[in-house]
Amino acid sequence: MLSIIPHYTIIVCPNCGLVQYIIEGQKTRKCPNSKCKKTIDLRRVIVYGRTSDIQKAIVMVQKIKEKNHHLEKMKDIRPILDEEDDES
Repeated sequence: MLSIIPHYTIIVCPNCGLVQYIIEGQKTRKCPNSKCKKTIDLRRVIVYGRTSDIQKAIVMVQKIKEKNHHLEKMKDIRPILDEEDDES
């Protein structure tokens, strides 16, 4: 039997700036930020990273949050994700 490995995508909510990971294949998602709660069209967001390892996705999101206390002012998280890839 063929098993499907889920892939996780790192995105930023375009409304509030919350960094999060999602399971690839979803079309929409309600932002988990209690102040935002807007529906995000996942086909229209910028994808900042992908991984098939849930632990790596969690670490990537944590590192981004550690380095950017003002997420709403964040322009580009790719350098942080590149650091994560260099450490692997």
